[in-house]
Amino acid sequence: IGDSRTIFVREIETVRISYDHKATDKSEKDRVIKDGGLIIKGRFYGTLAITRALGDFSFKNDVEGFSIVPYISRNVIGPIDKYIIIGSDGVWDVINEEKANSLVKESKEISAQFIAELFVEKSIEYGSKDNISCIALKLNNWYNNIDILNSYFLYK
Repeated sequence: IGDSRTIFVREIETVRISYDHKATDKSEKDRVIKDGGLIIKGRFYGTLAITRALGDFSFKNDVEGFSIVPYISRNVIGPIDKYIIIGSDGVWDVINEEKANSLVKESKEISAQFIAELFVEKSIEYGSKDNISCIALKLNNWYNNIDILNSYFLYK
């Protein structure tokens, strides 16, 4: 929800399992306008790039068109799923799904902490101008156990 995105990194591919609620998205723009809100210059009321969020308290109680209702998807974790990576838009502004997959593969599938740190470091290296946060979950023997090994946060 908001400015984060979640992906599955699989053996062969990377799959986005969340939806970007941006004010520039036609369906989000239509929803906001239908609910009485405004999109100005591609931003919610001219300020936020997103139209839904858990935070942004000043918007969620009093502003028409803002939503705290998340996009929900159900996904089955299988043996080909290696990581779940949640990152803020500062990560995804400079790392697409294809690049995410290659970063994980090049790292030789180390710990979740290593992967989260790598995504933060690469986001900075690639020139991200937004806040950068990343959580990585390594899926080990998913049918026996899911290890949430570590998470790593950095705010710019």
